[in-house]
Amino acid sequence: MQSDIITLICRLTPSKPEMETLSDEVLRTLKQTLRADPSLNQPAFSFIQQRAKSQSSQVRLLLFKLVDYIFCRSAHFRSIFCRS
Repeated sequence: MQSDIITLICRLTPSKPEMETLSDEVLRTLKQTLRADPSLNQPAFSFIQQRAKSQSSQVRLLLFKLVDYIFCRSAHFRSIFCRS
C-alpha cells in the first residue's frame, strides 16, 4: 500500500512532460487511498519531503499544490505537517 502512495505521488509530480495542474483522476485515487488508511499519511508526508529536494521547479510547484490539497482535507495530515 505504501508503494501505491509513492507511485501516485510520482505520477502527480513528474518533472516531464510540463504540467501546471494536478491530474484529477490520480488525485482522486490518492485521496481515496489516504482516506481508506490514515496511517499512510506519514509515509506520504515523508516521501513528499524527500521529493521536494528535487532540482525541478515543476516538481516542487506540483508538490506545493499537492500538500495544499491534502492539508485542506486531512486533519491527520495537518497534524503531521505542523509537528514537522
